[in-house]
Amino acid sequence: MEGLVKRRIKHLFPVIIFSLLLGAGNSFAQSVKLEIDSQSITIDDEVRAVFTFSGSGEGQLPNFKPDWRVAGTSRSMRTQIINGKFYREHSETIVLVPTKAGTLTIASARLIQEGRVVAQSNPVTVQVRAIAAMSPGQAKQLRTSDVLLLVPEFDRDRYYVGEPFVATWALYIKQGLRISTPQLSELAAPEAVQRRDVLGGEYKEQGKSRMINGVRYSRVPVIQEVWKILRPEVLTIPGVKLETDIRTGGNRSFFGRNSQTKRVKAPPISLAVVAVPTQGRPAGYREGAVGRFKVSTQLKYDENQGRALLEVEVKGIGSLKTVDAPEIPHIANAEIRMLPSEDRDDLVVDQRGVQGRRVFQYLVTPKNKGKITINSIVLHYFNPRTGAFESSKTAPISFTAERAIASLFKSKEETPVSDKKLKLHPIESDSSLESINRAPVHTQPWFLMTLALPFLALLGIEITTAFNKRRLADSDKIRAKHAHSSGRKRLKAAQAYMKAEKIGDFYSELAKTIRTYVEDKHGVALAGMTNLQMRTALTQAGYDASVAEQLVVELENCDFARFAPGGQPGLQMEQALERSSAILNQMESTHVA
Repeated sequence: MEGLVKRRIKHLFPVIIFSLLLGAGNSFAQSVKLEIDSQSITIDDEVRAVFTFSGSGEGQLPNFKPDWRVAGTSRSMRTQIINGKFYREHSETIVLVPTKAGTLTIASARLIQEGRVVAQSNPVTVQVRAIAAMSPGQAKQLRTSDVLLLVPEFDRDRYYVGEPFVATWALYIKQGLRISTPQLSELAAPEAVQRRDVLGGEYKEQGKSRMINGVRYSRVPVIQEVWKILRPEVLTIPGVKLETDIRTGGNRSFFGRNSQTKRVKAPPISLAVVAVPTQGRPAGYREGAVGRFKVSTQLKYDENQGRALLEVEVKGIGSLKTVDAPEIPHIANAEIRMLPSEDRDDLVVDQRGVQGRRVFQYLVTPKNKGKITINSIVLHYFNPRTGAFESSKTAPISFTAERAIASLFKSKEETPVSDKKLKLHPIESDSSLESINRAPVHTQPWFLMTLALPFLALLGIEITTAFNKRRLADSDKIRAKHAHSSGRKRLKAAQAYMKAEKIGDFYSELAKTIRTYVEDKHGVALAGMTNLQMRTALTQAGYDASVAEQLVVELENCDFARFAPGGQPGLQMEQALERSSAILNQMESTHVA
């Protein structure tokens, strides 16, 4: 009986194996699957679509236009061998941004084999809700108390054509919370906007803390630009998104276990840009003078030359670049000419806008001896804050001319050339033709030196190249040799920031000191590396894992502390300075190859 069972099992064994292989092959049947992370979003949001292609064949993504814009892609792949055949599964992750509101469709993806469709995904619909753009005033009325808030900040709801103004997006951080460097989406400003960044990539806490719905926040501008629009229209600025890591507890986090990623979004903004009104416009107003200005004059009389230099200065904030020279009233008994003076201008673009001064210079030439008076100079401008035309006026200014001076400039009435009497003279030459006996050229010293010039030039190039190679090789050694002393100097600079209570500058300088030391010592640039990459680079350089961990943690602490220091920032800065100094000393005392 037992032998009979064994024989039957033996005969059935090939059938069992074939069934298993068939099942395995069926488990890798050709298919296409589509998964999305949300079926209902707002028009300023995005959806992640994951297409999974299983089995043999080439995956073909659908055409996403015109309903969607592709904002990012990533790909992963897995391959297995079953029953002697290759079975492949790969995924395409597509980040899609809607281009309009409504019910939008993500079409089917297909799997193509030998020119025919062997599988395809089902189309998926997504509800995209329109979102009304807010005015800047509405955006300020915050009705939330989240730990992070991203708020667009404009000082008014309406601006004027040609007016420079500051556009800011500020991150409000709940006090006591610590975050890493924010990662921002691109600000999609309309094409009509002329923009100039004033932050320079530096994120620092500005201004006093603010109480919102009973919660106190620190304010860190993450976008700050000076804008100017040259035509009237209503602009819609899409919402801005931000992502950062926040500390949820503890003072230090070695492996990020008590950190979490936080995403926040600012609402879209609607800005009205209108033309400068024509009603009430003064006759002397010149287009482009939008802001708040003050005009003044200064007169310098040169007794030796007998002329005076008139300097008209326009100071203020606004469209200084487009302010024309004020009109100079007629001066009796004197001629006035404008001089180049652009080098005297002093304009600054910062978080307050465009401010500074414009200088216009004039040369005043007396036609007669006696008192010369320059009457009041008036500058008309439009004040966007009051919405009215205003003016600035100087007092009359005068000087006494000692004598009349001839004009420096020719009269427009010139005597015709044909009426002038021209005296013609014969062309004469003082030279004479003589036969001069000279030695052959090839026997001249200068000719022999000319033959040697190519060789000397080549020799000079070789010597210079060798010298530069030697200098470059030595520069790395010099930097490595002085890395520690240079680091100590930078720590003193950080200490100066600490004494001045400039928290952001202090931690930025501290992180720069540590990174620069490693780069000078080993030629390893830590900037842009992940924590894991930094640990690997430092251990490969010959440092113990504990030293590498201390350095990585300190850089992470600097990154977090720049934005939201703890309850005792002074004490924390002292401790951070001591730790950084100890890290440099420990790394310097470690003998690495």
